[in-house]
Amino acid sequence: MENKKNNLNLGIGLVVLSAACWSLNSPLVKVLDLNAFTLTGMRALIAGLALLPFLRVKQMNWNRFTFLMMIAFMVHCTLIVLALKNTSAPIAVAMQFTAPVWIYMWEHKKGERIALSRIWPLLVMLVGMVLFMFSKGTGVTMRGNVIAAVSSLSFAALTYFTKRAQTDNPLGLTSISNLLTAAVMLLFFAKAPVSEVAALHPMQLLVLLILGIIQTGGGYALYFMGLSYVQASTAAMLSPLEMVLGPLWVALFLHEYPDMIGLVAFVFVIAGVLGEVYVAKHAQKTIQAE
Repeated sequence: MENKKNNLNLGIGLVVLSAACWSLNSPLVKVLDLNAFTLTGMRALIAGLALLPFLRVKQMNWNRFTFLMMIAFMVHCTLIVLALKNTSAPIAVAMQFTAPVWIYMWEHKKGERIALSRIWPLLVMLVGMVLFMFSKGTGVTMRGNVIAAVSSLSFAALTYFTKRAQTDNPLGLTSISNLLTAAVMLLFFAKAPVSEVAALHPMQLLVLLILGIIQTGGGYALYFMGLSYVQASTAAMLSPLEMVLGPLWVALFLHEYPDMIGLVAFVFVIAGVLGEVYVAKHAQKTIQAE
């Protein structure tokens, strides 16, 4: 039982660290003057190459969930960049984390029992997500809000398929997923990626490296490792901790601020996340007592 408790704590810690890495996305994407497809492809290329030494082909579990996960990864990475380019950072980040709703619905559809105690954190978070849609903060557009909302579906699919891929090489899976994303984006969607990147000044190139190595490579590697120890729904509920830091960086460095509705929504989302941590810990204690 002690091992299960340690695994739960490890899983929660890994997902929290992944959210910290992801929080760099909000301020850094907005300071790069790159087309969304070029940016998605370049940071994925950097992340894939950085993690390539960790690839262990024999440890990869090549099944249909692995391939579905890689497709979901590519779609999600593109959508979140498009959302950040088209609406305010708090909304772009927040809306993708309605993913737990889709995961809970899918688990219920598949006949997996959902305890009532797992519902209340989700409902609290949903209140926050709905409030975010009515925010009138700096840079908000309905087009961006819709893209951000759709990203919740791709994030749910990514989490669900990664959990079922059951790979023993999460770092390798992260590398391959990023390299596939880079190939598709740079070859088929980006118009002139070489000239765009060549036009960046040295500080922007450094920002691009940070996005690739730490934000994308490190963030998703930690998240995929965390999924080995926690339920998909728990991981998706903890991920919105990115919202604690991401909008803070944007407010401090880019001076984009949420309005009062956005601040209230932020409180609800964080309350839902903390509620999920409490519920997961309580469930673990119940199992140990039996």
